[in-house]
Amino acid sequence: MAERTKQVAISVSEAEKRRIRQTAAAADQSMSAFVRQRALDGLEVPEQEEPDTYAPLEDFIESRLAVDSDADPIAKRRLYERYVGFCEDVYPEHEVETQHKFTREIGNVDGVATGRVYLSADEPNPTRTRCFKNLRLRKSGELEF
Repeated sequence: MAERTKQVAISVSEAEKRRIRQTAAAADQSMSAFVRQRALDGLEVPEQEEPDTYAPLEDFIESRLAVDSDADPIAKRRLYERYVGFCEDVYPEHEVETQHKFTREIGNVDGVATGRVYLSADEPNPTRTRCFKNLRLRKSGELEF
């Protein structure tokens, strides 16, 4: 609902008020909503544009990632760090999305899977890391055909 910061007052006779109330009831609206609707009929009210909150994330997904079933798993943390660097370079005026939102959006890309994988099996105590599967980083300037 739009924020209301101004009030408008109109004067009507009792008979006019009664007719407005009856007409509003017939239209199944409150009297104030009915009057407001009628007052705005024919006026162009500019629509407010939604802020483009996903532009940097969508651009990162489209320009830097490719779905590839042969790709090695990528650690979610590592990919998020690449995204943050991308935003700092390309979109310095935009706020960086949280890692939670980033992970959710990447996980929703068709063909991308998530899971835990042993990334460093050569360590004495390897641990499973949260990863994206079927996803690879594109090289700079690489186009998808």
